[in-house]
Amino acid sequence: DSAADCGDWFEIHNPNNFPIDLSDWEFRDSKDCHRFIVPLGTIIPANGYLVFAEDMDKFSSIYPSVSNVIGPLGFNLSNGGDQIRMFDYRDVVIDSVYYMDIAPWSTLPDGGGFTLERATPPGNPYDAASWFPGCYGGSPGRAFNASLGGVLHVSGGTSFCTGGNVRLSIPSLPGALYQWYYNSNPI
Repeated sequence: DSAADCGDWFEIHNPNNFPIDLSDWEFRDSKDCHRFIVPLGTIIPANGYLVFAEDMDKFSSIYPSVSNVIGPLGFNLSNGGDQIRMFDYRDVVIDSVYYMDIAPWSTLPDGGGFTLERATPPGNPYDAASWFPGCYGGSPGRAFNASLGGVLHVSGGTSFCTGGNVRLSIPSLPGALYQWYYNSNPI
């Protein structure tokens, strides 16, 4: 859906209790000629996030409130599988991932609007079991939150006795799967 096209993006998280200076670090995909050099003075605060956007205009049109974003990358990420590599200022590989769009990798984040999220604590970045499909649209610039971003609508009373009923509804998201819970038990 071109109306919701924010371009490709990824984010990194600084899990440390101190800031990290990414000045002159580089991000590359599977092609060495596809490079993004992080501008001087780019710092991820302690426990902070930084988003890297392929197209700043597209990204900002969908996520206008995300301010911890830099770009444009100058390249996109393949929906059919690709590699993201992070190099420090000495050109040493600090982290990388090679993802696919076939089993055992989830196919939900295959260009349909769902993100690919790294498990916490992070495991082997090359192992599909270390990743899971995130929410539709993602949560750029902040921690992943699996709860729905929509509003729960209740029609009827909010308390009822045996034999009574209440209707719950939420806005539908394409490809979203829903599970209702009552007292932490699926219903």
